[in-house]
Amino acid sequence: MMKAFFLLSLFAISALGHGVHEEPEDIALFRRNNLNERHEIQKRCAGTLSSINKRRVERRGFSGPEVRADEEVSPLALCTMVGQTTEGPYYINNELFRTNVTDGQAGVPLKLHLTIMDVATCAILPSAFVEIWSANATGYYSGFTGSTNAKRAPQSGPFDGADKAGSGGGGRNATDNLTFQRGVAQANANGEVTINANVPGWYTGRAVHIHVRVFENSTVASNGTFVSKSGTLHHTGQIYFDQDVVDSVAKLSPYSSNKLAYASATTNARDGIYPYSTYGGYNPNLDTSLLGSTLANGLLGEIVITINRTYTSPMLSTAVHTRRADLPVGEDED
Repeated sequence: MMKAFFLLSLFAISALGHGVHEEPEDIALFRRNNLNERHEIQKRCAGTLSSINKRRVERRGFSGPEVRADEEVSPLALCTMVGQTTEGPYYINNELFRTNVTDGQAGVPLKLHLTIMDVATCAILPSAFVEIWSANATGYYSGFTGSTNAKRAPQSGPFDGADKAGSGGGGRNATDNLTFQRGVAQANANGEVTINANVPGWYTGRAVHIHVRVFENSTVASNGTFVSKSGTLHHTGQIYFDQDVVDSVAKLSPYSSNKLAYASATTNARDGIYPYSTYGGYNPNLDTSLLGSTLANGLLGEIVITINRTYTSPMLSTAVHTRRADLPVGEDED
């Protein structure tokens, strides 16, 4: 359920809480990129995670006890954290540098608050560039509105574009110049990024999710686009919602008008990628709370994105928006 403003509930563990999944066969990425399983990260990085927790609680109007870095791991340090998974088929290079990606579309507002932490050093990562992309409220991806929603997405492996070569987005250029639910923002001195989006809808074959990438030392072109291949990509992953949050959102407009009936939507427990996001005890579900008195007023969603700065995640997709006079394009394009 949507978590009330109760301190310990903010960081409850739900490691494999959406059904029992078999251990993924391909765990090379987890072992290489995340160094240790989640509980080990929590022990080593308790001081950093406690600081993240304190700031999170303060944003919600509460204060909590501090935890010293040398103390035994506390429930206060059990932040929701997400590792790496596939790039997926709908990534587009050189998206707009901005903190509001709604493009005026209807949906349940989502204030997405991400904190970036290096698992190798337990340090937060200021000035990192964070990119997100997702479907809109009715299950369509901008750039590919003719080939999403009720149509099954092109298949890719669980780590394609994260840990290894694979199909990913390939060379399939965008078929329209829409940009909703896509954008890149830069972390502040506390390693935090806030992006205003809408809660995504569902489409055939996938649970509701948001794609995320973390870059370092990248550049923004003079025309306002992020140059995707200008820096180092450290992380490619996907973020989810608790299933009962999605169940509640699905009852609201415009989600209820999705061409794919919610009864046929894929849940977290049945999703083919979700188990890979939970391996090792990770919890890829946003920690959510209401922004107002009702769900329709929006959600605050928070999570820690764990990266390893010694690791470079491959970029498979060469897809770009086709040129259009009123849409800036990254300067590195041909």
